[in-house]
Order: sequence, then structure tokens, then C-alpha cells
Amino acid sequence: MAAFQIGKASKPSVTKQNLKEIQKNLTQLRYSIHVIDSERIVDDIPLSMFDELLSISEELGGYAAPVLTIPVRRSDFAERLKECIEVLKRHKLGGVCIVAGNPAYLNEDEKNRPADRLLIKAAEAVGKEAIYDGKLLMVGTENIERAAAYIAAKYRAMPFTLLDEARRGEVRRFSSAGRPVAVYVPYHIGNPLPEEALNRARAYALRRLGNAGGEVEVLKQWFHSLSGHVLWCAGDSDYPAQGGNQEIANHACD
Repeated sequence: MAAFQIGKASKPSVTKQNLKEIQKNLTQLRYSIHVIDSERIVDDIPLSMFDELLSISEELGGYAAPVLTIPVRRSDFAERLKECIEVLKRHKLGGVCIVAGNPAYLNEDEKNRPADRLLIKAAEAVGKEAIYDGKLLMVGTENIERAAAYIAAKYRAMPFTLLDEARRGEVRRFSSAGRPVAVYVPYHIGNPLPEEALNRARAYALRRLGNAGGEVEVLKQWFHSLSGHVLWCAGDSDYPAQGGNQEIANHACD
């Protein structure tokens, strides 16, 4: 198993105006991956901005490789994936994260589309263009573990799973196959822990880990148990990590 690394997932709905500054900070502090986690069309960053983020990473040493999220059930997925691949061809790093897409952001027609077949189609498109050299393909695993396992094995994709009691076995199965695994978790940087952050962490633990008591402590234990996996991404949705240089530096030194 690869050594533990850390990345960040940025939601453009929260941090769009600061993405370039966040990219600079993450790159300078040698984070491994910067996932642009956008599922709604209204929150999508232009491909020109993705191009800029890739250039920033390359110019500052090649760290925090930008990875763009592509929900495959969205009606515009094929065109956006094609454009994303064209951007990646111009760079030596970066990648794409293909996901089924959150039903909350899909219309009725999109919800009924076959996520597993579309994910495989997307992986084939990436493979056909041979962008693998120095690039990264990630695949969201929620509710589609079988398809994700197939894609991980055939296309050297990195499974991207959630911190969730129901997925402990899933993470073990992926990691036991010798594949690096990415796990999406919330984190807060700083001490003491603000009440708002505590409440959000508790809500996340209740939602993902069940009501077993001591939810935040259980969440913290889970964080430590992930040290055998390759990537630890932070979600802006639970308690925003804004990506300031000092904030990131504090976390990098923990």
C-alpha cells in the first residue's frame, strides 16, 4: 500500500472565487491532490480555470494535482469530459474524478440513467485518449462498488469512497487488492474547536457512523484508522476549510 498522503476537496459553490489562491497554497505546501468537487452545473468551474489551476501546479513544482469531478449521469457529461480530456492533454499532471452524481442535483431523466455503464464509458474514454502518463483517474464508489472495482482494476483508477460505517468493508476490499484508496472526510484546522464545527462534525458522524454515542470521538478514531490509505480529502460542505496559507500550513504540521 502506498504511503499516506493528504489532499483537499474544494467545492466551487463555497470557494470558487479563491480557487487559484487555494491552488497556490496547496501546491507550495506539497499537498498531493486538489479535487474540484462540483456536481451542479451552476457551480461548475470553466475549463479555462481548470487549465489555469493545472498551470499553477506545474509552475510551482507539480504538487496538489488538480482533479476535476465529472458526474456521468448529467446530460452534459460526455461533452464536459471530452473538453476536460483536451485540457489534460496539454499538461503533465492532473486528472478526472468520475462519479455517478448526487440524485439531489439531477432531473428525473438523469436519475434513471445507468450509472455503472456510464462510468465504464467514461473510463474507456479516458483510457482511449491515453492521458495516463502522470495523470490520475479517480472513481466515486457510492452505491456502485462493483463497477468501481472493475474500473479500478482495468483502468488503474483510484477508488474514492466516503467515511461511512457501511463502507468499512468496501475500503478493506479495495485496499486488500493492492489499490490506493481515497477517503473523503471532513476536518477542521485550529484549536479550540468552534461550536459550529463541533456541531457539524457531530451531525456528520451521526449521518455516516450511526448513533453509537461519542460520535465525534468515533469520527476521530476513524480518521486515525485511515493511515494505511493513500489520500485524505477534506470536504468544504461540512465545515469549510477555506484554504488560506496559514490554515493549510497548520494542518500540514499536525
